[in-house]
Amino acid sequence: MALGAGSASAAPRLFSSAVACQAAGNTWAQQGKITGFRCAETKDNSWALYAW
Repeated sequence: MALGAGSASAAPRLFSSAVACQAAGNTWAQQGKITGFRCAETKDNSWALYAW
């Protein structure tokens, strides 16, 4: 589950797993809210979704 609020294309969102990050990115892309994304593991073992 995302830890931030606001639009999908703002600052990176943090997720507890790679699967949750990918699912959110795929959903937002299918809804047309973002054109692309990548998920990257952070130092604290969370996953950050970077959208564009």
